[in-house]
Amino acid sequence: MASLSKPITAVLTMKLVEEGRLVLDDSIRRVLPELPARYDAVTLRRLLSHQSGIREYAGLEEVFSTRHYFNLGEAARSIFIDSPLLFEPGSKTAYTTYGYALLGAALERSTGQSFKQILETRMRVFALDELMTVLQDRVRPYRKNSAMAWENAPAFDASNKYAGGGIVSSADDYASFLIQLTSGLLLRKDSLTTMWTQQKLADGSVVPYATLGWATGIRNNRRFFTHGGLQPGTTTVMHWFPDLGVGSVILCNAEGPDLNGLQERLLDVLVGRKQP
Repeated sequence: MASLSKPITAVLTMKLVEEGRLVLDDSIRRVLPELPARYDAVTLRRLLSHQSGIREYAGLEEVFSTRHYFNLGEAARSIFIDSPLLFEPGSKTAYTTYGYALLGAALERSTGQSFKQILETRMRVFALDELMTVLQDRVRPYRKNSAMAWENAPAFDASNKYAGGGIVSSADDYASFLIQLTSGLLLRKDSLTTMWTQQKLADGSVVPYATLGWATGIRNNRRFFTHGGLQPGTTTVMHWFPDLGVGSVILCNAEGPDLNGLQERLLDVLVGRKQP
């Protein structure tokens, strides 16, 4: 599902906050004390809302990596922990899947479980995109080559980013996740409110689109929560209107198609045409 994994990881994080294992405004070094001192101001909240300053992929070799990591902590140490932060944590936002890899490492350390075990024990409906595992009903990923002909997308190992882009699901199961979340079956109401609250930078300015793990906006005076995803062989998008209990989930096993038109037509049916 590519980055539609991030809202799931946000819910897992809030579940561990409810369990008393994590505190959103604690430094990541409280959970992972071996991190360099420059990570002092990197909190779980800033990881969730892309305010950490951690970099994104450095090049295609990281996007198409076939190296397997045994846990997200190993992935973080091997790939980006020694890279300088892009800015002072909390001073601005910059989208980063690796920030979610580090968040996943914190989840693993706080529970003593692998990210797979955390997912399986708290949200069984989802699975990990494990390169060597056969998943029932899994579809083959595709992409278009330079001649605009369809071809198989290259294989890659998602163990460097399970928490940010390595979870697999069907559209039906993801929709069920959204319904359960809004119905109070996954998180307490106060936790859901915290997760879906627009975040602020250190200077107090509100980040207009970012909550904890989700983007947000208004359509026809109705607040929605959304996310999209793109990675080799996968394009995804999701919108959810919690006060209406309706939304859409589109998962495509091809890299790069524009899903916005289809999404808009679905939203026209569900909540009405977008008002000027």
